[in-house]
Amino acid sequence: MLKKCMIEMLDHKFDPDITDNSGETFVNHLIKTNKLESLKLILEYNASSTKKNKLGMSPLGQCIVS
Repeated sequence: MLKKCMIEMLDHKFDPDITDNSGETFVNHLIKTNKLESLKLILEYNASSTKKNKLGMSPLGQCIVS
């Protein structure tokens, strides 16, 4: 269900790099919740894997710390 919803949003030009109040993107949240299939999908839609949050941490850095 999540995958279908994500595809629908991304196909309708949802910005996958939009941030929340802490500067985290959808990529950050998918990493935190271990949603690897969804992460793969959103990266296929060119979501940034390098955009840093307000603490200066990239999603890759988040993976290392988690």
